[in-house]
Amino acid sequence: MKCRLLAVCGIIAPLLYVFTVALGGILTPNYSHVSNAISELIETGAPYTMFLNPLFDVYNILIVLFAAGLYYARNARRSFRAGVVLLAATGVAGLLMTLFFPQDPRGTPLTFAGQMHIALAGVESALTIVLVFLMGVAFRGDGHWPRFSTYSFVTGVLIIITGVATALATAQGSGILGLLERCTIGVFLLWVFVVAVRLYRIADHPSAH
Repeated sequence: MKCRLLAVCGIIAPLLYVFTVALGGILTPNYSHVSNAISELIETGAPYTMFLNPLFDVYNILIVLFAAGLYYARNARRSFRAGVVLLAATGVAGLLMTLFFPQDPRGTPLTFAGQMHIALAGVESALTIVLVFLMGVAFRGDGHWPRFSTYSFVTGVLIIITGVATALATAQGSGILGLLERCTIGVFLLWVFVVAVRLYRIADHPSAH
């Protein structure tokens, strides 16, 4: 029952993230999902941070809880444990960004909070790539996770490709920065959702623990 409840956290988290970003785009004047980064919804001075920040905080907490669910589900392989720890770390990094280190608005001097936001975003991105590949290794040959190894490796490659494209778009001030960033995050969110659904289905199987 514990694993199932924590698996539900992983199912809800991506849906909440998508809802929050969509809501922020509706509320924020002149905001574009194609050209604007997601962090701009809650940057310093953004008009609706009081509504959006708590939702992003809940998302990050749900990710940490989902990681706990994966940890309790099985513990046979070191790569699995390491991936679970890194998944929880992405949630913690996200919380730090929303609670203490908001992004600086475009064209303004870079503050300490803004520098920390960039650093944490970089760490979070790197952790995401590594954890997906680690989980891919852990899923290999596991009958409870059929084809999840291949799916995880494909997800990792897509995150790298879209992540590099996003970084280049950011450096060049591209008008499709927001779209590329959403591709990167969307691929990861889909992975979390699919893995969470599978965890929910196998949570009560004795040999899955």
